[in-house]
Amino acid sequence: MALLGILGLIIFVIGIAALFKGEIPQLRISNRKIAGLVVVAGLVVFFVAVAATDTEETPVAENEIEETVVPDEEDKEKDPEKEDEPLEENGEPAEDEKDEDTEEKPELKAYCFDVGQADATLLKGQEAKILIDAGHWQRSEVVSHLNSANVERIDKFIATHPHADHIGQADEVLNSFEI
Repeated sequence: MALLGILGLIIFVIGIAALFKGEIPQLRISNRKIAGLVVVAGLVVFFVAVAATDTEETPVAENEIEETVVPDEEDKEKDPEKEDEPLEENGEPAEDEKDEDTEEKPELKAYCFDVGQADATLLKGQEAKILIDAGHWQRSEVVSHLNSANVERIDKFIATHPHADHIGQADEVLNSFEI
């Protein structure tokens, strides 16, 4: 279908050139009336190709969410002396090896929701939940993805730009959650 769309654009451009020039004898376009018809034909071919292009992807299971845990900076800079510590079954250091000043580190989870050819990303930390974009307007899974991620309130909602594949379900999100 992409080739048909390109062909439509080429026909359209030839028609526009013929309108300005008045005629293109090599293509048997002898007057502006025929050039106008070529322009219309090019547009029709282009729009038929665009309409016939399948933009809908395979439906995704409602609870299918990509989850990424971003490690804290302190996790990246491990103390080389502690590499060979004995660990308990749960992966924690053995009782006699635990640091007394160890505290739970904050965690940031990034959820990249599968919303077809659109964007919706949730950043979820202990202090805040940030939603970036809200999927495509022809679909309706962002609210259910947020519910699956146990979101009750959204602290910040960022719409990156006003295209249908980024703010399409914003109204549903705004009506479903306190922001």
